[in-house]
Amino acid sequence: EIDYVKYRSAFPLLNSATDISDGLIVDASHIASASSVAMELDTKTLSSNAQFNDVLTAFDEFEDALTAVLTGGEDHVLLGTTSEPEHIDGFIRIGTVVPGQGIYVDGKRQETESGYQHRW
Repeated sequence: EIDYVKYRSAFPLLNSATDISDGLIVDASHIASASSVAMELDTKTLSSNAQFNDVLTAFDEFEDALTAVLTGGEDHVLLGTTSEPEHIDGFIRIGTVVPGQGIYVDGKRQETESGYQHRW
């Protein structure tokens, strides 16, 4: 269940935000492209989160669970960027905005089509 009150209270601290219903990589690429930056995502941080264990129980292999987290859709949580150095309540730092273009996972550039693609 989405905690809209938590998200709304964080809005003044965010530079950008989107839900990741099409997949983390593809939705992160939308923010990065619109902002003319790159994003580096860290799988250690992603996999150390307690919610990752919920995903892991649905898969036999760690790598399959990680792929699901990075590319799976219908995850109605918020991905945001901030300039705030401090932790924002209810959010987990999973990466860094850097100069450049594209999405990088553990230093490796990702195909941004790794997720749901709307066909209009």
